[in-house]
Amino acid sequence: MESFDFREELKKILESCVDKMLKNDHYLLENKTHECSISFRIGHYLQNELDSLKKSDRLNIPENLVVDAEYNKCLNGSKICIDELGKESLMRPDLIVHIRGENGFDNNFMAIEIKKSINGSCETEKDYFKLKNLTVGKNEFQYQIGAHVVIDLSKKSREIRWFKDGSPED
Repeated sequence: MESFDFREELKKILESCVDKMLKNDHYLLENKTHECSISFRIGHYLQNELDSLKKSDRLNIPENLVVDAEYNKCLNGSKICIDELGKESLMRPDLIVHIRGENGFDNNFMAIEIKKSINGSCETEKDYFKLKNLTVGKNEFQYQIGAHVVIDLSKKSREIRWFKDGSPED
């Protein structure tokens, strides 16, 4: 199966999992729990969906494809990027879909950053910088796609901005 098709399928799967969290886990939103609680639930739904798809013949999904949270490793080292001023920053995406112990475009499928907001207001600059670095083809990470998920607590809705090749998709 071509990567392009799988990327598009992953987008639909993530959208569905975020919607499922909004529907099933409203307690987390109403009680303003930490972002990690929301990320965990989305990751839980995402892993379950991928596991279901692995059992079907609909998609050719690698058996060892997993969802990890707050994953800060790049093979045996740390995930590090260098900003415009030459300063090193450690990166720890909220969620990733990848094959553990491998690296590069064929093994790193999706990096996800999740933010809570009230009426659409939230800090995005650091997350955008991280997703640009994780999806650019010139480094060792080379995630096929990135997703910036904003959960609006007041509207109980979501907005997803996609990243590819180091840039937001418009």
